[in-house]
Amino acid sequence: MVIIKQTTTKTNFSKIITIFMTSIFPFLFGLTMGQSTCVFLKQKYPQFLFYNVPDEPRRASNLSICQSNTPTCCTSQMEEEFSLLTETEFNQNVKSQIRLIHQFFSYSATNFKSHFKEGFNNSMAALRKIFRRTYGQFYVQNKQIFNKFVNDSLLVFEQGNGCFIEALQQLFKRIFLTEFSLLNPLRSIDKEKQQILNCIMSLFPILRPFGSGPEAISQLTGRAFRIWSSTIIALEQISQNLQILEKANFMRLNLSYPK
Repeated sequence: MVIIKQTTTKTNFSKIITIFMTSIFPFLFGLTMGQSTCVFLKQKYPQFLFYNVPDEPRRASNLSICQSNTPTCCTSQMEEEFSLLTETEFNQNVKSQIRLIHQFFSYSATNFKSHFKEGFNNSMAALRKIFRRTYGQFYVQNKQIFNKFVNDSLLVFEQGNGCFIEALQQLFKRIFLTEFSLLNPLRSIDKEKQQILNCIMSLFPILRPFGSGPEAISQLTGRAFRIWSSTIIALEQISQNLQILEKANFMRLNLSYPK
């Protein structure tokens, strides 16, 4: 499992708060402190386009952010522009942190998938050697049985549909039916009725033609397959959700003081 430590989240949140504090409070402090003229606003805060700056501080009753009991240079138009700029900066910083987390999960999912596929291909190559050594000419003449198992397993991994253990069980059942056909050449399985075919398949767990082999392989490979597959699916889903969140518009901050 990939875990984002809580300290990382706190650090990212602290960065956002720091930016918020350093951008808001110097502005509010300058506006509410006693000044003999308001010219300093255009000089000190060029990023704001103020059109109705008063020549000198005055009392204002319609302010919601920079309220003051003393004369102030702040106006409602300044508050509006300041709120929009602060909202934009806040959203950009939040989305920037989300983008970093999204890239982390996206990279982890791709990395996990690459390692898994490499391991899967190596396992299938080793399994083919085992089948060839175990079944010899039978494997050579019936490669399509094993190829179907490989393809089914790959589909389970890539699409998340089906079950690897079920694909493995189907492999052994197909081998069983093929061997039954070879041992009974006068009875073609392809031409048998469905009920006879079902009868033969019902004998599979009773006869146990492969002993405990299928169960042992299922336990060893099935658990590892599920863990890897589940991890990759979870990482991809988290990455997709973060990508959606990155494009979302956050609610505007309510910077009004309570009355």
